[in-house]
Amino acid sequence: TLYALSKKDENKAFLMYNMVALKADITRTLPEIMSQLIEVTGFDSYLISETYYRIRNSFSSYRFDFSIISETDPLWPKALINSDVHFLYLVGNKDLLSTNKVALRGLRVPSDDGKNNAVNAVHESLNAGATLVTTLDVGLDHFSASYALSNGVPTILVLSSPLHVAVPESGKELMVKIANSNGLLVTQFAPSAKTEKWYAVLRNRLLSSIADHFVLIEEKDGGPLFAQAESFIEQKGRVLVYDSFISNPIYTYAQRLSQNPKITQLKRKGDLKRAILPPKKREKKKKDEDQLELFDL
Repeated sequence: TLYALSKKDENKAFLMYNMVALKADITRTLPEIMSQLIEVTGFDSYLISETYYRIRNSFSSYRFDFSIISETDPLWPKALINSDVHFLYLVGNKDLLSTNKVALRGLRVPSDDGKNNAVNAVHESLNAGATLVTTLDVGLDHFSASYALSNGVPTILVLSSPLHVAVPESGKELMVKIANSNGLLVTQFAPSAKTEKWYAVLRNRLLSSIADHFVLIEEKDGGPLFAQAESFIEQKGRVLVYDSFISNPIYTYAQRLSQNPKITQLKRKGDLKRAILPPKKREKKKKDEDQLELFDL
């Protein structure tokens, strides 16, 4: 309601929300705290009520269970603390937010090599006990999510729309299957939000904030995933890229990206699994291998 009243200025809405919370019990119904809302927002009771009931109808129209979390929730992504995102809307297994999460992104028209690398990435993520994070975008993202679903890999889909809308619409069936198969749908857009094309930019930022690791399977020269990869490096520190993508002469941007010391090239089978295993598990695996070598002697 405050977001709509503030003309979609999320920071202003959140500031008003906090001010109202200081003056009233926000667990009570809106009519019960109307005087405090009028005082904080400066709007009259008619406009507040009209907006409230319109927004409430969009939430009550959902016929499925969903959750809303904020910065005070233990599952809230650390990278979103003090950000412009104040609420996340979830359907499915929200505990996946606390797992080791690997983002896979790629071309809308993937090559055979890209698909093979995506298959390898899904299997190595499964072997590492990690969760896949991707989008509903056509091409490699949709392919990766579908393959993960069919192989029992827990998957988080980050949406560029409210929970009841699939963008693109062709991804609706996959979206529902993942939500019903111990996966998770995540969006920053409330049920009342109208889907816009540029929300994909915000979706990409959210995905980077949620993921612990980022694998760029392939992207055309000048494509938006290069910007997302560079943003992830600034935010989290490292991006994983398959050597076959970097070594392909048609991808000059990939070769340029490979010069960044924060790029880890995946050259052999098992490289991704080793890269995404938490440090303690990597140390234990190394000790186990050392003990086996001593035993062989």
